[in-house]
Amino acid sequence: MMGHTGVALALVVALFCPALAHRAIGERSKCVSSSRTIYDTPFNFTMLNGTTVPLSKFRGEIHITINATYLSTHGANWQYPLFNALQELEGVTVLGFPCNQFGLQEPGANSEILKILEHVRPGGGFQPNFPMFEKLEVNGENAHPLFKFLKDQCNVVTSQFAPKARLFYEPIQPNDIEWNFHKFLVDQEGRARRRYHHNTPPDAAIVRKDIRFLQNN
Repeated sequence: MMGHTGVALALVVALFCPALAHRAIGERSKCVSSSRTIYDTPFNFTMLNGTTVPLSKFRGEIHITINATYLSTHGANWQYPLFNALQELEGVTVLGFPCNQFGLQEPGANSEILKILEHVRPGGGFQPNFPMFEKLEVNGENAHPLFKFLKDQCNVVTSQFAPKARLFYEPIQPNDIEWNFHKFLVDQEGRARRRYHHNTPPDAAIVRKDIRFLQNN
């Protein structure tokens, strides 16, 4: 979807944990100034509806790529409708990547995820208006190269992680995504520009400010 400036925005997300809830809303970090982009490697991803799309399809858009989950026992599913609204109101493209590495909060099969979002969490007939892809890993030895790249390009936003018993990957590294709904902001050229703590709302003023900066520059 395109907004009033004719561009879309990409931000990468992961989800919510009470042990980390005290972190300040709007906490973010800058990414390195680099010519490297997410399009340098020809990634292809399969959506939950079975359609395979190249990541390059989103070139020229600002996008929010999210590492999301439906089994949030502590209320983070409120972020889903905000991503829908952000895409519609700010002209961003949201890319959703389910992940089961944090508290095993995404245990279902790929074929079950959209139905669970619609009928259970957040429920109420919810349907994401953004692409949701098949599950992948964002941390550890099997982390997808897209997420390895994004983490390498951006400074960490926190040094505090959930208890190790709730992290289902090895090894644990300082630049890891700390929980679900962690977010990365990627510009129109595919360069990582900002990284946000998982409890920063998608519609936070600082997120919208960063989006509009990219739209106008």
